[in-house]
Formats: sequence, structure tokens, C-alpha cells
Amino acid sequence: MTARTCILPFSLLHTDLLAVSPTVLTAAYHMLKNGDLYQDLGANHFDNRAKGKQVMRLVNRLQNLGFGVQIKPIAA
Repeated sequence: MTARTCILPFSLLHTDLLAVSPTVLTAAYHMLKNGDLYQDLGANHFDNRAKGKQVMRLVNRLQNLGFGVQIKPIAA
């Protein structure tokens, strides 16, 4: 066994870095520009961002599967 064992092939590791690096650079730019610290948006960020679109997408999906759908909000 050599000292240079790699779990992932180089090409796969390189691809992952290329996919993530623009996002990291954008976040770093905005933090430096505004003087803000990193704030995690939370696990539900994308669910709450476009709730109406998500509801309509899911309703259409159920209707395409042959179900009748009636939506009424739950009183919180």
C-alpha cells in the first residue's frame, strides 16, 4: 500500500470542486462586500421560499396520478 492512497478518483474530485466553487466564491464575495458573517439559511429555506409554487406542483402531480385534490389551510 502506498502513502498516496485516494478514496475518490482525481477526475471525480475535480468535478465536485468545480461544481461547488462558484457558490463558495459568491458567498465569500457577498460576505466581504457587506461585512456580514455567514448565516445558515436553515433546512427549510427552499421549502418556504416558494411555498405556493410547491403546493401547485404537488397538486398537479397528484392529479396526474389520478387523484382528486382539495386544498384547505390548517389553522395554526
